Amino acid sequence: MRNEYNLGVGCRMDSKRKTGTQSLIVLLAILPLAFSLTNKGDAQRMPIVAEGKSLARVVTHEQPSPIVEGAASLLVEYIRRSTGVTLEKVNDAAAPVQGMASIHCGSTKLVQGLKLKTEKMDKDGFVIAFPSASSIVLTGPTDLSVEYAVYDFLERYVGVRWLFPGAVGEHVPTLKSLSVPAVEVRQEPAFRHRLFSGLGKEEKPESRGEQGLWAKRNRMHDRLQFHHNLWSLYLPEKYTATHPEFFPMIGGKRFLPVPAEGKTSAQDVHAQVSWQPCFTAPGGIEEAVKNICEHFEKNPSVDSYSFGINDSNDYCTCDTCTAKDGGGKNVLGVRNISQSYYSWCNAVATGVNARFPDKVFGLLAYNGSYSPPQGFKLNPHVVPMMTYDRMKWADTSHEATGHALTELWGKSASVVGWYDYIYGGQFYLAPRVYFHQMEEYLRYGYDHNVRYY
Repeated sequence: MRNEYNLGVGCRMDSKRKTGTQSLIVLLAILPLAFSLTNKGDAQRMPIVAEGKSLARVVTHEQPSPIVEGAASLLVEYIRRSTGVTLEKVNDAAAPVQGMASIHCGSTKLVQGLKLKTEKMDKDGFVIAFPSASSIVLTGPTDLSVEYAVYDFLERYVGVRWLFPGAVGEHVPTLKSLSVPAVEVRQEPAFRHRLFSGLGKEEKPESRGEQGLWAKRNRMHDRLQFHHNLWSLYLPEKYTATHPEFFPMIGGKRFLPVPAEGKTSAQDVHAQVSWQPCFTAPGGIEEAVKNICEHFEKNPSVDSYSFGINDSNDYCTCDTCTAKDGGGKNVLGVRNISQSYYSWCNAVATGVNARFPDKVFGLLAYNGSYSPPQGFKLNPHVVPMMTYDRMKWADTSHEATGHALTELWGKSASVVGWYDYIYGGQFYLAPRVYFHQMEEYLRYGYDHNVRYY
């Protein structure tokens, strides 16, 4: 029996023999040191490089996408850095060469003729297949999944490691020869959304760009919008004059978060975080549905929209909101708005899904919305991201409380997400090392319907 481990956060891997082996991976940078990637056994090996001689070529479609082209070039580059040998990169119009293996990246003509069933996989899943004695296939249902297949190939067979951002965190072993066992690899993520805050974008040249690139190579992927966002749904500069009822009653007065002179709400933090909408305002749901539908019309490739509350304790205390919420506090000791807020979420999601049935809506189960609502379940397209620093679960009493809340949310939502504080931010000045605990709580989360992390 082969045991395999995936290097991306929380991914499931099933071998061709369908052994059922699954592993939820804990920390991207450390687990490559803790686990062997594959038990190769007596599988036939396919030579790629032998004693300084190239025995393979990298093949792409005649017109590959920029992502697939980049992934193929990356494969060539890292094999060169490891072995000193540069594999030729060709498109599939090139004639085969006797004695040379072909490493197919993406949907080449050969791959199109295979029945790999990648169309049934999660869009981040991938396959490394060996359809013949002279061909290797790295493919998946999307261009990004092909890139993930290349990363896995480099880690699994070449021994490349991206332990932390930047050149110092990269390890490329020196090899005289390179061969790979002809055993199919098939991976799909256990967690659909895999990302933590504090990382930059890989296209940025400064250090935050290195962080984003490291995250990408470790298969982090932002697939759900859920952060603080309601200020942009009810833009103050658009609605304070025309619909003041959309804004909260605080201390008996209507609070209107007007941006500073010369600024928009997007440029003014105060206008973003100093308030929450009135979730029972007449017309508020209809206006939200209209705005979100317009957003999806302009951005058809976007899969989700954030219902995340603003980062504020200034909730509406109008008579209608107070009657709906009851005026009490939740387990965090702050005003409990779960009844009004999640009723609003359900109504808006239902309205948007009438036109866009496949869209999903992330949100932060945070502050006043920390607890699940009572008496009704969330729309199945609404995903609550439970906010908590799960390092605290080292204390078994906190762990028990966290388990209970996770299971309570599991009764209220079709699927659950976890927002964690791995990045530390301003809260921690020293590194925190709790990898084994991460493994335990990620396994627990997967077993209890957590699919976004």
